[in-house]
Amino acid sequence: MLGFVSLTSCLLFKTNTPPEPKKILFIGNSITSNNHLSGIFDTLARLNNYSMDSELITYPGVGLTNHFFSKISVAPEGYSITKALQKGDTSFTMSAIINSNWDYIYLQGKGIYEEELSKVVSSIENLSSIKQCTFLIFQNYSTAVWSEEIREKKVKQLTDSLISLSALENVHIINVGELFNWCYINHPEVSVLSEDLHPTALGTFLIALLIYKTVFPTSPNEASLSFLYRKLNATEREVITDVLTLKL
Repeated sequence: MLGFVSLTSCLLFKTNTPPEPKKILFIGNSITSNNHLSGIFDTLARLNNYSMDSELITYPGVGLTNHFFSKISVAPEGYSITKALQKGDTSFTMSAIINSNWDYIYLQGKGIYEEELSKVVSSIENLSSIKQCTFLIFQNYSTAVWSEEIREKKVKQLTDSLISLSALENVHIINVGELFNWCYINHPEVSVLSEDLHPTALGTFLIALLIYKTVFPTSPNEASLSFLYRKLNATEREVITDVLTLKL
């Protein structure tokens, strides 16, 4: 009888241990830090019952060339990782990548405007072979002020520069350039870029959605979309709805 009571008590008080949150490192410049991209992505994930733990390394105007190869000695404000200390000639960002465990690493640079694009691509190829994580590579965007012909040419150049990376199993391209170009053509009534060429609130939401669609197998639920819609007008909401059906 006592054994039955003990077993029953164990069953009654047994709880499911929540899974460890997935760790994602966002690397970039003000394109990533403006409008709190990482926070929007975290909220989207949480409202869809996915647990994410995000860190952010961003410096204004800095590309991946600087992140990888320049010895920036000052850690970004709010960066809480203590294990990824700068060592020798290794940049802070590269130390954070190598010396900490991540499930995802988001890399936002200057695309074809990187000072040493081929060197950056080679470094990502090398990192993908030694790190047990998924790399999410930001595809840079053109601007709406260019003609359609020039935009198409720029988008192609941006895409071609990432061909070797997209062939790697643990590398995924976040096709922001293609999406923004699609918006210029199909929804010219909305703005995905501000006057200073940074993403607007809508542009940032769209980037977060692209990351979400890459990382998770399910579409975002209505509660999370309502979270997005709070800061968008009716026309911008229609753009979000359209984007959810796109395959980019």
